[in-house]
Amino acid sequence: GDNLGPALSRWTGGEMGLLSLLAIVPMFVHLWLAAVLPLAEDEAYYRLWALAPAHSYFDHPPMVAWMMAAGRWLIGDNALGLRFAGVLATMVSTIVLWRTAHLVIGQRFAIVATAFAVVMPLLAVGAVVMTPDTPSVLFYVLGAWALAELNASRNANWWLAVGLFAGLGL
Repeated sequence: GDNLGPALSRWTGGEMGLLSLLAIVPMFVHLWLAAVLPLAEDEAYYRLWALAPAHSYFDHPPMVAWMMAAGRWLIGDNALGLRFAGVLATMVSTIVLWRTAHLVIGQRFAIVATAFAVVMPLLAVGAVVMTPDTPSVLFYVLGAWALAELNASRNANWWLAVGLFAGLGL
């Protein structure tokens, strides 16, 4: 099956630069916006959860609270701290989406698919506001990636990753 090393070795510097640009430049824009924009009402509500994260909530999955708590611990109890993990999740989602597209539709179109995804509102705007959708998108993209790796490698161990990411997404 295909693995990442040979895939990267066939890429030119320009193609790798474009992938980096699609993942890193939006991250810095999102970090800046996350720091300067005030919290939305829902984010303030989820911040209360982040003060003492639980294993579940009546109306939402718990990962938003856990990610906000991690950001509070790393950065502080401010807008950037509460949104930091979401910004990183969006960057990781972008890179993982490229890898998934590379496996499913090929190297030639993977960068195009990634570019389209980066400008979609869910990733472009949703990366700034921390909601339960942010971790859900991350873990469902990771789940799709694990399925693509399973298909490409035929290694049944990828089912463990599929299950892990699906569980974390819930």
